Amino acid sequence: MHYYLLDTTYPILFLYVFAHQLCLPVPAVPFLLSGGALAGTGRLSFLGILLVAMVGCLLADMACFEAGRLRGKRNLRLLCALCKAVVAAKPYSVGAQLQTSTLLRERSNQLS
Repeated sequence: MHYYLLDTTYPILFLYVFAHQLCLPVPAVPFLLSGGALAGTGRLSFLGILLVAMVGCLLADMACFEAGRLRGKRNLRLLCALCKAVVAAKPYSVGAQLQTSTLLRERSNQLS
């Protein structure tokens, strides 16, 4: 039996990892987990999933680098605002809690 989703898993995984690395509010982790599960059953290649995810991540990082190099502070402010919005949308994650506590410590030191 041949499933259509097995043929489209690699491009979908690439798009979600790429968008996630650009700080867009899309979940990449469930797609990575499902790709790993499909690789564990032998339906997909583990190396293929790893390669697709790494290429998506690297291309998004290169796009952010070029945006910062060409437009400078304006684009980086926008990207930082997007990343902060993503972190603020997940208030119970460990990273958000650490970032919040660090910001609070910095603010209290500035007031002292």
